[in-house]
Formats: sequence, structure tokens, C-alpha cells
Amino acid sequence: MEKVWVFYGKTEGLTGRAEAKGEKGRLETRAGRVLLAHALKKLYGLSVPDGEEGAAQLEKMLAKGENGKPYLHGYPEIHFNISHSGAYAVCALAGIPVGIDIQIRQPVRGKRLLERTMNALEQEVIQNAKDPEMAFAFFWARKESYLKWSGEGITRDLSKLSMEDAVMEEIPVEEGYVCQVCTAVPFSFEKIELPLQL
Repeated sequence: MEKVWVFYGKTEGLTGRAEAKGEKGRLETRAGRVLLAHALKKLYGLSVPDGEEGAAQLEKMLAKGENGKPYLHGYPEIHFNISHSGAYAVCALAGIPVGIDIQIRQPVRGKRLLERTMNALEQEVIQNAKDPEMAFAFFWARKESYLKWSGEGITRDLSKLSMEDAVMEEIPVEEGYVCQVCTAVPFSFEKIELPLQL
């Protein structure tokens, strides 16, 4: 059985600083890179220096596929994916293509979004759920992890998305969050929380 490693942590703890106004995207990206650097060191022995030097070195190693899926140039055997939402960032690594997505519980932004992104059955489940916001986050994370695994990104009609060719697992991270991992085959996983800046 294949194994997926899931590294996760709070953005503030990974970057060593609180989010300042206008810095949200930059800190989230940095937190994802810290997770990736730690995972590469732990699992593959790739040494990436700490701090800005390491960040610059890691950026040189990264490339993007046709629809923006990142990969490590020169390391075709290493597959990874990063996501962030709310206070958390997550990074999945495996020896096979992998997608990961994390979503924080938040209000659904209108009926139109629900209709554009969910099929009729998913809409019904969400509308009848005890916690519609968490139900929406669950389905959204599944779809995102699938599209990130396939490398497509959001290029298709999400309400018609079939995910029958994939295997997905929910990874517990924190109450109020949904984290989904997607691959082509059954897998086991190990999760590692990183509370400190590397």
C-alpha cells in the first residue's frame, strides 16, 4: 500500500510571525514552503537551508505543470501538494501523484455558488446537514484535492465533476477544518504537526 505523509501547522508558528495587514497570501505561501522544506529533509534527505537562503533555493527547485501544479525539477519520484486555509497550512508528499486541500468552516457565499460548484445530490446534502458550512467545506475540499491530484486545477465545471477514478481520505487536523488527500490508489497516511519555525 502506498503511503502519504501529511505535514501541517499553523501559519504563524511556521513563519515565526503574526499576519500583518496585506501579508496573508505571502505568509501562507511561506508556511507551505517551510512544510515542504522540512518534509524534503526528513523524507528524502534533501537539505534546504533555513531562512531566506533556503526559501530562495527551494524556489529554484520548483516548477509548474501545464495547469499550474507545482513539482520539483529534477526529482520526478517526489510528488507533493500544498494547501492553506484559515490559520493552517498543509503539505502532502508521496511517491505517487497526490493532491491535498484544507478548508476552514465558513458561511457559504450564496445559492449561486452552491449551484455552480455542487451537483444536485451534494446540494441536497449540504442544505439538509446539521452544519451546512462544514458539509460545503467537506465537498469543496474533496473537489479541490481531486483537481490538484489530477493536475487540472479548476478548469472544469465543478458541479459535474466525477471523482470515481480517485481514492480520498479525510485527514483530521483541527475542529472547524476539513482536510482531504487524493491519490489514484488506496494509501495509508502519517501526519506530522510542525509547531515551530525551521
